[in-house]
Amino acid sequence: MPQTQTYMPTATVVREAALPTGHLEVRISPYSTCQDIDEYIGFAARDNAKRGFLFVSRVLGKHVPVTPSRMRKAHVALANSIDVSTGDSFVFVGMAETATGLGYGTFEAFQRSVPDVPALYVHTTRYWMDDDALTFEESHSHAPNLCLHVALDPRVRAQQEAANVLVLVDDELSTGRTFAHLVREYRLRYPAVEKVQVLTLCDFSGSLAADTIIDGPDVRVSIDALLMGDHIFLPSCASGHGNPQSSAQPSKHAHPNLGGGFGRRPVSTALRIDDVVGAPELISLAKLDTLRIKVVGTGEFMHGAYVLGAWLEDRGHEVHVQSTTRSPILPGYGAINNACRVSDHYGEGVPNFLYNHFPDDYELTLVCCEGPANQSTRSIASTLSARIVQFVHHSDFP
Repeated sequence: MPQTQTYMPTATVVREAALPTGHLEVRISPYSTCQDIDEYIGFAARDNAKRGFLFVSRVLGKHVPVTPSRMRKAHVALANSIDVSTGDSFVFVGMAETATGLGYGTFEAFQRSVPDVPALYVHTTRYWMDDDALTFEESHSHAPNLCLHVALDPRVRAQQEAANVLVLVDDELSTGRTFAHLVREYRLRYPAVEKVQVLTLCDFSGSLAADTIIDGPDVRVSIDALLMGDHIFLPSCASGHGNPQSSAQPSKHAHPNLGGGFGRRPVSTALRIDDVVGAPELISLAKLDTLRIKVVGTGEFMHGAYVLGAWLEDRGHEVHVQSTTRSPILPGYGAINNACRVSDHYGEGVPNFLYNHFPDDYELTLVCCEGPANQSTRSIASTLSARIVQFVHHSDFP
């Protein structure tokens, strides 16, 4: 069956992409904040029979290297679209894997703009720390099982239980079904939520997602996006590619050094460079003459790479940020030029990739990892000829 979205009558066709998995057509709404689709996205072919296409963000820092300053502009733009009423208390949720950094960055931009408004940040994850987590499904994904961990600190837990606004952050929105699954489970645990605001770089749902997400008459749902429109995808007969990850997700995988300090459990503060092991060495590095630096995050741990990249960029270096991913994409089509296969820092044994990586473009590559480096992390660094930067948090690793 074609994967479609109903067209907006006033939209104009702006892009078509002939992919090996099918034909993708995207139209932009005249009411969109941004009319230049090339500023925000390209297209690619997913090696996934459930959904054969991918919107490739040019501002996210995942599949395409991006400067930290460009990423920061996207964070601020999303944060500025949030409505705040007297007495509101917020919980921001970044959607794994792709938007964990976007969610954290938007949360931090929001905190800077309204520091007196209570707010927490947490991201969904494919890695379990305990059985008390909320569980839901991303049905179109190659790895559909997701969870959201709850706060352990009593004060943070009380703040989350009292929060009346749930802000969901993702890089793109095409149907709203994943958000609907999460909102339903979240409100069963936290019934104080009365407003749900979805923030996304690109909304290609054709204005249909809000009706999908709404969870009863006692909750209001709004969607804000920098780029709005709709899409239609017609799969090709050969779209059922046999990707290696279609059944590769273990049940409730737990990494031995997994912690909650970087957003896997709710946090109330910004991520700081002080959380980097070896900060004095980085300070010495920042004092060197201008370098062309690539800062690479690992899987869901994207925001640490952005924070380090922004810190280095602010000190005069030419920096680009991106992250490894478990998303299987066919290289050589659309916005994906090449694929470098790398190890999985979290030890699932699932293939991971770094896309659009051209090592000759950089004089130094840094690989950021969540918690202590392990054999897989060292393998990633070896593959990329990179140095490892470990992020630790006092609450996770004594």
